[in-house]
Amino acid sequence: MFASRVLYIAVVLVFAAPALSAAQRTDAADRHREYEAVSRFLNAANEYVVIHRIVEPLAPGLLCLPEETYAAVNALAAIPLDARPAPREGDIFLPDVADLFRRRIAGMFRGNEDNPAYPEMNEQELIVPPVVVNEPLPWGAGNVMLAWLTATLPALPEDLEYRFVGRDLVLLDLRANIVVDILRGALPLY
Repeated sequence: MFASRVLYIAVVLVFAAPALSAAQRTDAADRHREYEAVSRFLNAANEYVVIHRIVEPLAPGLLCLPEETYAAVNALAAIPLDARPAPREGDIFLPDVADLFRRRIAGMFRGNEDNPAYPEMNEQELIVPPVVVNEPLPWGAGNVMLAWLTATLPALPEDLEYRFVGRDLVLLDLRANIVVDILRGALPLY
C-alpha cells in the first residue's frame, strides 16, 4: 500500500514538474517585462528632469563625474530652455508602460470598493476640461491625488507628481506647472 502511494506521488511529480517549471518561467518572464517597462518609464522621467532642470554649467570637480559627462551637462546648460525639446504625449507613458500602469491601477481597484479612500466618481466628475501635454493643468483640474493608488506606481523624481484628471493619469511638472505626459483611461470604469 505504501509503495503504491509513493509510486503514485512520483508519477504525479514527474508529470507536474514540467507544468510547474513552465509556470515559473512565465512568471519570471512577466516580472522581467515589468522590470523593463518600469526601467524605461524611470529613464524617460529622469531624462525629462535632466533636460528641463540643467540651466547653468557645472563647476569642474563639483561632482564625481567623468569629464565627458561634465561636457554634456555644460553643453545642455548652454541651450536656452525654450529651445529644448518639449514634452509630447506618449514620450514617458510608452505603450508597455501604459499597459503595466493600467493593470496595476485596475488591480488596486479590484476588491477595494469598500475602502473609504475609494473614489466615488460620478459622471460629472469624469467630465473635465481637456488636458494637453506641455501646457498647464486647466484651473480646477487635477486636484485628485489618490496616494493609496499611486503607491503602486514607481516613485517619481523630485518636482514630478501623479495627478488624476477624470479617468486620466497625468504626470505633472510642479516646478514648471506643465503637463509632462498623460495616460488616457488609466482609471477603470466599474
